[in-house]
Amino acid sequence: MKHISEKTCIKFKRRTYEQHYVNFILGEGTTANFPWRLMSLFWYHCTRKMHAIGFFHGHMRSDRDEYLIIHWQNIPENFQSQFRKLNPYEGRIYIPFHYDSIMLYGAYAFSHDGNSITMSPTKPGVVLKETYEKKYLSNCDAQSINKLYNC
Repeated sequence: MKHISEKTCIKFKRRTYEQHYVNFILGEGTTANFPWRLMSLFWYHCTRKMHAIGFFHGHMRSDRDEYLIIHWQNIPENFQSQFRKLNPYEGRIYIPFHYDSIMLYGAYAFSHDGNSITMSPTKPGVVLKETYEKKYLSNCDAQSINKLYNC
């Protein structure tokens, strides 16, 4: 939370009587249902915090095919929904695609065997880092937040 507040205009405060809120806990638990009401403070749940403030995964962008190749044959059918493309009007903040976003899964995400690539970049030389390798917001993530919140 501190990292998000330092890099963006988002500020977290204690809940008083707000109807919509996120409840942060010190532990492993998170919920994936909207609205998010329970969320871990651990750094590796930074993507969950991004979801809570309105963000989708980068590999779901409507323009993702310009930047990523999805290897459907390596994704179990029950996880293919994780790779659905958003409509152009959903989740679009009109900033360039960036491979270093904390909201972009790594090359092996949801692989049927853990060793098969599920996504690869269209740009030569780019390596998709796994989420555990990205502990903090990228500069472009911070720019996206500030753009969404008009600050």
